Amino acid sequence: MFRVAALVISILVFCDSYSQQPAPNLAISIPQKQQQSAKQKQNSVTEIKNTEQSPVFVKIAPTQKTKEQIDHEAYEQNEKPALDRWVTGATVFLAAVTAALAFFTYFLWGATRRLVEDSRNALVSTQRAFVYIKNFEVHPFENPNRLSIIPTWENSGETPTKNMFSHVNWQWFLAAIPDDFNFPDLAGEETNRLLIGPKQTITASPLEIKSEWIDRVIDGNGRIYIWGWTDYDDVFKDTARHRTEFCNEVIIIRTKEHEIAARFKLHKTHNGADDECLKKPKAIWS
Repeated sequence: MFRVAALVISILVFCDSYSQQPAPNLAISIPQKQQQSAKQKQNSVTEIKNTEQSPVFVKIAPTQKTKEQIDHEAYEQNEKPALDRWVTGATVFLAAVTAALAFFTYFLWGATRRLVEDSRNALVSTQRAFVYIKNFEVHPFENPNRLSIIPTWENSGETPTKNMFSHVNWQWFLAAIPDDFNFPDLAGEETNRLLIGPKQTITASPLEIKSEWIDRVIDGNGRIYIWGWTDYDDVFKDTARHRTEFCNEVIIIRTKEHEIAARFKLHKTHNGADDECLKKPKAIWS
């Protein structure tokens, strides 16, 4: 009985509480529901706009560096600058050494070139043909009295002459040769083409002096001079043409045996070779 009574009481309490709840408002119309939906959509759009205008910052925690990254950063900070300085210094040193080597090479090239030129010049100067007057052959004649003077050219070099020409002259002067004398090639004398081998001699054209001029000189009335020249080339390429000049006074005496003798006195000018000559070498004669 007690259980039945408790069940009845529970049912009554439940019914009473259910009866006290308000009934649903059926007065809300469908347009109101649509207005609520539109308002909810507007609120959603506003929220979205607010979200776009206010960016959200996300803080990302740094990841832990690896050993390779740490070693690379240490290399970039410490070892690489020192290595760059070493490479720069080595490059500068190498450039300086290269410049010094280039200068030394240029200096050595110049010294070698000068040595070659000096050696060639020494060879040319010792081996080339060098022609000069060695002596004068004198041939006196008594019937009638006259002198034949023959200049002798000698080549003291080790090589022969090329394109050699020679001319000799003589003339009587009342006094000494004037200082402005031009030593011309007198008419009647020939310009001869000659060739002299190494260490050989050759005679020029004879100079015939007649008795009347000999007697004048012996008596002290005037002087006799002989002069001449020779132009020639040597066998070496790219060398200048050479020239030798001579001039001598002929001192004529009569011996106790009434024989004629001649001596030769070197004149103060027109004696020399190459750049010592008064005139330049002439071109090759035809």
